[in-house]
Amino acid sequence: MQYSIDHYIGGRLRERRVSLNLSQQQMGTLTGLSQQGYSRVERGEVPIRAAHLWMWSELMETPIEWFYPEPGSIH
Repeated sequence: MQYSIDHYIGGRLRERRVSLNLSQQQMGTLTGLSQQGYSRVERGEVPIRAAHLWMWSELMETPIEWFYPEPGSIH
């Protein structure tokens, strides 16, 4: 399976969530997803919508660009 931007951003979401001591259940509740749905996002199993990423960046008080890789770093 090819590594995708969704996998990368999902990993960054997980990294930030853990640093804030939030559970997947808490993130799901804050964003209207189930724990399972949010877990799928972190694993890169579902496409990440721009509107959701914007919401998560606001909730986590993290600049949206922090979630993105450097250009050309994902193949």
